[in-house]
Amino acid sequence: MKIAWKLSALDAGVASVRHRALFPLIALREHKISARVVGPGSSHDLSGVDVLVIVKGFTADDLQLAQTAAALRIPVIYDLCDNIFAPGYGDQSASQPVAIVRQIARWAAAFVTPTDALAEQVRAHLDTDVAVHVVPDGIETEPLVRETTRIIQAARRERTPGALIRGLHLPRRARRVLELARTATPSGIARRLISLAYRRLESFRAQVLRRPSRIAPPESRAHAPFGATPSTTPQTGPAGKSTGPSAQRPPGAAASNTVRRLLWFGIHGGPHGGRFGLTDLADQRLALEAIARDFEVELVVISNHFQKYLHLIAPISIQSRYVEWSSTAVQLELDRAAIVLVPNSLDEFSRCKSANRTVMALSADRPVVATRTPALQPLEDCIETDDFEAGIRRYLSDPQHTAAHLETARLRCQALYGPRAIADAWLQVLRAIREPVRTRPIAEPVLIVVAHLVQDLELILPIVEVARQRGVASEIWASRSMIRRWPYTLERLSQAGVPLRLIEEPGEETSPLQFPPSVRAVLTVADTNLGPHRFARRITLAANRAGIRTGTLQHGFENVGLTYSDSLHLIERIDFAAHLIFVWGDLSRLHPRIPPATRRKCIAVGCPKRVMNAPIDWPAVVPADAPVIGLYENLHWHRYDEAYRRFFVDGARRIAAEFGAITFIIKPHNAGRWLTTGFSDSFDQPNNLLVADPSTPQWEGMTAAGMLPKLSAVITSPSTVALDAARFGLPVAVVAHDIDLTHYAPLHRIERIEDWGEFVRGLTDPERRQTLVELSHRFASAVLVPGDAAAGIVDHLLSTQSREHVQAA
Repeated sequence: MKIAWKLSALDAGVASVRHRALFPLIALREHKISARVVGPGSSHDLSGVDVLVIVKGFTADDLQLAQTAAALRIPVIYDLCDNIFAPGYGDQSASQPVAIVRQIARWAAAFVTPTDALAEQVRAHLDTDVAVHVVPDGIETEPLVRETTRIIQAARRERTPGALIRGLHLPRRARRVLELARTATPSGIARRLISLAYRRLESFRAQVLRRPSRIAPPESRAHAPFGATPSTTPQTGPAGKSTGPSAQRPPGAAASNTVRRLLWFGIHGGPHGGRFGLTDLADQRLALEAIARDFEVELVVISNHFQKYLHLIAPISIQSRYVEWSSTAVQLELDRAAIVLVPNSLDEFSRCKSANRTVMALSADRPVVATRTPALQPLEDCIETDDFEAGIRRYLSDPQHTAAHLETARLRCQALYGPRAIADAWLQVLRAIREPVRTRPIAEPVLIVVAHLVQDLELILPIVEVARQRGVASEIWASRSMIRRWPYTLERLSQAGVPLRLIEEPGEETSPLQFPPSVRAVLTVADTNLGPHRFARRITLAANRAGIRTGTLQHGFENVGLTYSDSLHLIERIDFAAHLIFVWGDLSRLHPRIPPATRRKCIAVGCPKRVMNAPIDWPAVVPADAPVIGLYENLHWHRYDEAYRRFFVDGARRIAAEFGAITFIIKPHNAGRWLTTGFSDSFDQPNNLLVADPSTPQWEGMTAAGMLPKLSAVITSPSTVALDAARFGLPVAVVAHDIDLTHYAPLHRIERIEDWGEFVRGLTDPERRQTLVELSHRFASAVLVPGDAAAGIVDHLLSTQSREHVQAA
């Protein structure tokens, strides 16, 4: 059997990489089970693999790898070692880990966790009946650490040039150029030159771009028996610091032979709301200070945040020393420690943690004082729990009690956490997945809905909701590039409650598209022959060849190929691949030069986007007590000349300067972002004129429609936002300048620079404001077909009557 272990990083310094993948990998070798290590950005080629294990993977690549394996009938095991369901976990991440794991669960044959407590959380929070197995963390030893380092180094060397490109933190276009250069060169000489360049790039990346491994080759040294203190203390280097009110010796100086060391080691904490790390140790301040008054002790802290140590631990009245974390440092200080401390806050996150630090200490013949947790239950008779002061006193003053505990622990740890125990536990998992048990059948999709750009979600999610309410099994196919570019979209797609499949971009395909036999219809958003729509078009054409009914959506009020034409998007040259095109307004509103073949496909259903009423929270930069007016730029800025663009920017500056009590927010288009990426001049604006740059964390995920409930009015270039705001009942002004915008009538048009201020002043007059709101209602009613568009689209896609329309088209 060959297992592929997908790691979150090719770094043996990461605890989850060592404990959840590399230690089991090594233990299973005795049973003739070979392994392949897969790192971030690696190829999805799973040839020769019998089982895929994904270790703590929270990316779109992990989800797609799971889907690839499932399609090849390779069992997928997901190993989860953190309680990602705890409050606050993943709040600092662009995409929520829970969203990824929920989707992977649909393809998994089994889950593995290190503790029973975490297994309970998985069963409670994931809507799946996949079996959850418990495999504890194994004992960490120096020989194992050396072997893990060798495995990781070998995995790095084996990466292909393509995997190297995918692993580099480069813009998508730069990665694409490198990939094309690698694959499109016919000359063997050129290929060798490119290969040499990649080797140089790998060397540069290892030295500069990538942080060095935290695992250093362990030094050879004798294992000190418990209680023995070396006559000379090895230097800890620049990271070793002695501090605190009771510290009597300078940094780096040797401690007295009579000093007993209390050791704590671990990461300082995490970005989520869980209380763990150095805060756990700080909670034991009273116990530590009481011990320091009666014993000559030193608190040794091995962690990765010196400033946090200075803030939380140094003020404790006990002699203490900080050492920067590394595996070597842990082993060195463990050899010299008298007692290891493992406090735990017992919050939802920390309660599920494994016993690995306690097991590591006991296996090194060091007694442990710890907080009682579910994972420590098998060891409670050979450690001191809960009362840290009493436990430390007993170990420091009663050698016989200490020796008895360590003798019991030595046998217990080998039996429960040794390599043989870990191998046996994994063998049980592997045997179990041969016949996976699901009590609920997996529904085969009848309808596939496709998403490629962030703005697609507002159109497709209401349709998916209607299908789900009617019991129509649906599946969302999303481009992997969308998840990479807008990670927050994964959470929104997961909330739809239907399976999600990630699809490669055209040119990246590893295998042809395969539609389940159950599929009756495929719906995309804009499958024209234009370059930006090639993802949707590829899927539509594949569905057409498979004999599946296809539909596509009008995606904007001014839609290329339907209602709009310009010199770049000439309507006569645009065609749609789908059988049906669902448009928002009456067919009389289509462009007069629309090709007859396109017109025959059109069905007027209305706009499926819902009017959003849930207000979002503004970032802190938006004053809480000021009215807000939204200014929106258009995706297609190429249609405007330089005079129009400057008219828009100058008008925004003008009203912001004139109306200082109002906050104006310019919302660049999430995909186009002309103002933030294409505007040639520096954009100096008044303090009350903000730019909601979607590439910054504070504005990431903020959609144009999502802002509407918090706005007092909208000023926009010609775009769908005008219709969205009008449907919401807001006063709307469209920046026309010298463009003919008769199809936006009767909305207020800004044609002169003075019109900017006139519109804003009109908002302060109740009568004038009401007139502007009535104009919005009239506009929305005139351009949209009434009724539930989402329901109409589902009906047309799945009804037998629409076959006649398809045949006519």
